[in-house]
Amino acid sequence: MESTSAVTPLLHHWHIEAREYARQESRRGRRHAFEHLDPSRTALVVVDMVPFFLEEGSHAQGIVPNISLLADALRAAGGTVVWVLPGAGEPSAVSDEFLGPEIARMFRAQAARVRCGIDTVLITGTVANVCCESSARDASTLGYRVVMVADANAARRDQDLNATLHTVYRTFGDVRPTSEVLELIAGG
Repeated sequence: MESTSAVTPLLHHWHIEAREYARQESRRGRRHAFEHLDPSRTALVVVDMVPFFLEEGSHAQGIVPNISLLADALRAAGGTVVWVLPGAGEPSAVSDEFLGPEIARMFRAQAARVRCGIDTVLITGTVANVCCESSARDASTLGYRVVMVADANAARRDQDLNATLHTVYRTFGDVRPTSEVLELIAGG
């Protein structure tokens, strides 16, 4: 009999603390930074949703349906879906040393290109507290409107995801669940 290691997909128990919502509401007069978006100028950025990460954790598998909903809705509304894959580029002694030659080679084999005409990025994917948070920070620094989709990001533990959501909401962008982002895409 062949054994299979089926993993039950999970969603994180995410939250933003009430005091952080209150801080932002007093600062800008509302809970969320971005109340509207133009789908034609919006990119859903899907970070590292590759077999390497999906096989490691049930949380990464759990966000797949939300990412699919967002991708379908944004494409239908004229938006862009961008798949960001690990470590494209030329071989580097540093990446080989840090990651090990096999993993560094795998990362280099997967690449994505960023498209122009975008002013808003919706950040989804895994690992939330590493590449997703880095993507949110970089996008904010480059002047993009950043929305991290709370229930379409995965980390190894709830605490890791929630620390990232706090950091992004406090400093780099907005944090919303899939249902609210779908309303924004639909013009609600």
